[in-house]
Amino acid sequence: MDEDAREAKRRLIASQQLMVSGKTVAQRSESISVKRRFIKTHFAGYKVPERLLQIVLKTDRMQDMRQQLVNQYPYLEELLSYENYAKRFDTLLFLEEIEYMISFRNFDRERAHFQRDRKYLSVHVENLAERRPSLVLGDSVNAINPWLENSVYQGIIHKVLFDRVLLKFNASFQQQYNSEDYRLEFHFSRYGFRKQHYAVNHIPNYLGQHFLFPSKVTKRDNPQLDVQFRDDVMHLYDDQLPCWTPYKILRGESDRIPYVIFGPPGTGKSVTLVETVLQLVYNLSGARVLVGTPSNSSADLITKRIIDSNVLQPGEFIRLVSHNQVKKDLVPPELMTYCATIEIGILDASDDSIIVTDSGLKLRCPANFLGKHRLTISTCSTLGNFIQMDFPSGHFTHLPIDEAGQCTEPETMVPIALVAQKRSQVILVGDPLQLQAIVSSRHAVEFGLPLSFLERLLQTAPYRQDLQRFPDSSAYNPDVLTKLLYNYRAIPSIMSVYSRLFYDNELIAQISKEDSHEAQLLVKLQSPLFNTENTPRTHGAFFHGILGENRQDML
Repeated sequence: MDEDAREAKRRLIASQQLMVSGKTVAQRSESISVKRRFIKTHFAGYKVPERLLQIVLKTDRMQDMRQQLVNQYPYLEELLSYENYAKRFDTLLFLEEIEYMISFRNFDRERAHFQRDRKYLSVHVENLAERRPSLVLGDSVNAINPWLENSVYQGIIHKVLFDRVLLKFNASFQQQYNSEDYRLEFHFSRYGFRKQHYAVNHIPNYLGQHFLFPSKVTKRDNPQLDVQFRDDVMHLYDDQLPCWTPYKILRGESDRIPYVIFGPPGTGKSVTLVETVLQLVYNLSGARVLVGTPSNSSADLITKRIIDSNVLQPGEFIRLVSHNQVKKDLVPPELMTYCATIEIGILDASDDSIIVTDSGLKLRCPANFLGKHRLTISTCSTLGNFIQMDFPSGHFTHLPIDEAGQCTEPETMVPIALVAQKRSQVILVGDPLQLQAIVSSRHAVEFGLPLSFLERLLQTAPYRQDLQRFPDSSAYNPDVLTKLLYNYRAIPSIMSVYSRLFYDNELIAQISKEDSHEAQLLVKLQSPLFNTENTPRTHGAFFHGILGENRQDML
């Protein structure tokens, strides 16, 4: 069976379930979150258009599908512009969501029954930990009576274990359940997609064409901080790093376009970000800084470095975590006292809703508590929950985004929707030559969804290289971009390869090939492991086969 036929079969199976009408949910589930009170900003439904669903699910050949997509949505083949910005990204997000719908059919069960597991009902799912996209807290399961197709009971996933999920249904269904078989359909939470749709529709009018499609650098009448560069007194975190980048960001002379920190591998992107964040909070009394990341591991690392700096005290910064992390015990114990979850609904001033666990984790924190912190660190997606909360207009002033090259543009726009409309600063940290965002839909990939905002900006006039105008800053305008050149990770024999291939041969090794720890380790390893007769003493690249075994925790 060729690839087109396999894909057509997957879509056919999905269409048989996704496009069946007439089902009504008899009893809805018990939500994993506390019932919310008034919410300041509601996200629209952004439902996948029926016509688009028909094209993707009902067209046999991929080539025919592409042609139908272009005929129906001609802007998919156009260059991205201010005029087609929202509708183009809406359609790309819909394509990605449809691919999720198709992939989730792998979890469906034609006949299954639940087991009682304390206060939950559990169901076994084969190879659960290895499937992508994976099931997470908040996803739902429709239990369909095989003898009465219109009778549907909806459950919410509360825990995801190695080979089973724990669910809660409506109390009456859960209490009366007696080992009957049901057909199960799994559905992912659309909340993340809806945040991205909101952001790409909000940003064009909110921050304007100059922010999204800059054509020139406009200087502010006055810098945000009239600081003078003195390298010997600028450091707050790491005195080994050049302080030119935090200095340029502190001055903030360019008006309403992002500042880019272009960091090749091993050049200290994250450390530079931490130094910049500390300088902003320390020197600008009115700064309220958000730090966005593509992953929780990145957010945890930045939080640990902020703690290690001893510049900010507990209560001045907070690490925002999701309910999913808390339920799956993914919050590092040493960070618990610095972490919090949110309460989106607006509470009465007298209502003290915050719950503090024995480990120090703060749960159900409202806007008036979170807004007191000078610095908030989280993933771009989780920061997007702030959009629905009651923060004053213009509350957040600065937004550095770590590894911005690994985020799609809609993902990047989610936290950007939070910054002040005027006198704010967005800082994109990353490397456009490293990994792009992971996108599942083949057509969304083809039409450009993996391209990050960072990478796209570098194709615009203010960020292009101009050696004649900027000979001393890697040909980039230092008012909008800094390229980090000092490499702290690799010995010269390794670094020189990717420096020549991808980074204009500009990287400067900071690890000695003679007396560094890495060089000494190589000398010890070469004799017992490798034939080194014709190999330079400090050559660092070797290929050595190993036999390994993958193991997973069954609990």
